[in-house]
Amino acid sequence: MLGLPAQADGCPVRDLGIAGSLSELLDSGRRATDEIRLTGDRVLAVNQTPAGRDGRPLGTVTTLRDTTELLALTGERDSVRGFVEALRAQAHEAANRLHTVVTLIELNREQEAVEFATAELAASQQLCEGRRGEGRRGDQAR
Repeated sequence: MLGLPAQADGCPVRDLGIAGSLSELLDSGRRATDEIRLTGDRVLAVNQTPAGRDGRPLGTVTTLRDTTELLALTGERDSVRGFVEALRAQAHEAANRLHTVVTLIELNREQEAVEFATAELAASQQLCEGRRGEGRRGDQAR
């Protein structure tokens, strides 16, 4: 993860060439829990605990977890959630339009139902083709 050379074993942290705040944290030996540090193109979660025996400090136990992919997946999940919410709203609007058509038919206003449905289909087609959807019932000048 850190790209350390083979001869890094036993070297002080400050001599390893680790840049930035990760080097500072590792060198400090202080306790850390899931602290996020950037190294190159990786995102690492760092846990660090001082270790000792009989009250005598022996060193530090440090674990590094590469969370780069996890953060990318989290971003994708958030995008999917937004997409799902948009689809839910679209489904609700479609149900409202169908309800309008059914109501017009029940009131024996079939021609108005056909005109409404035709206008909605045309507006939907315009949106699918990347146009602005002008001419939709709700978009007319007020």
